[in-house]
Amino acid sequence: MIAAVLDTNVLASGFVRRNPTSPVVQLLDAWHARLYTLVISEHIIAELARA
Repeated sequence: MIAAVLDTNVLASGFVRRNPTSPVVQLLDAWHARLYTLVISEHIIAELARA
């Protein structure tokens, strides 16, 4: 299984924009489909909470 760390800005924009052709949205959809494991830290979670 592939493991990936996505930048906070990538995650934030993917949650806000839901254009299905956006590469960021496609990355998040692939994660939801369990095509890779998203690796996330407490630091990234805190940054997302602030954004």
